[in-house]
Amino acid sequence: MGVWAKYFANKTKTFNFDDLGIPDFWIIMRSVDTISVGMAKEKMGMDEDELTNEETFEISSALMCQLIVDWNITDPEKDDDKPMPLPSQDPSVIDKLPTEFLGKISEWLKQEAKTIDVPPESENSSSTP
Repeated sequence: MGVWAKYFANKTKTFNFDDLGIPDFWIIMRSVDTISVGMAKEKMGMDEDELTNEETFEISSALMCQLIVDWNITDPEKDDDKPMPLPSQDPSVIDKLPTEFLGKISEWLKQEAKTIDVPPESENSSSTP
């Protein structure tokens, strides 16, 4: 296991959906403070009160693709026991989740995001990656 893999492995947290009545479903996410500086500047520094619903969904989706490292969430359209691919492997799986799930995941992301500082823009930084 490489240095970065060890770092990220030590910065994960498991969330479950017990309060939604589905104790078999869970998500393992990396801590929000492991996102790239570029993404933090681009996504996390936005004023939440000024975002449209579409922008909020875009930010949550981008964070889910980067932070969810494992999960046990099945396809609601198939209702089988096989977990769907991770959002990082297939971002379209996010569209299959019930809005209640997205709300829960967004809530967890917001709670985690409150614990990090967004790096300030520097004179030498560029808006392109």
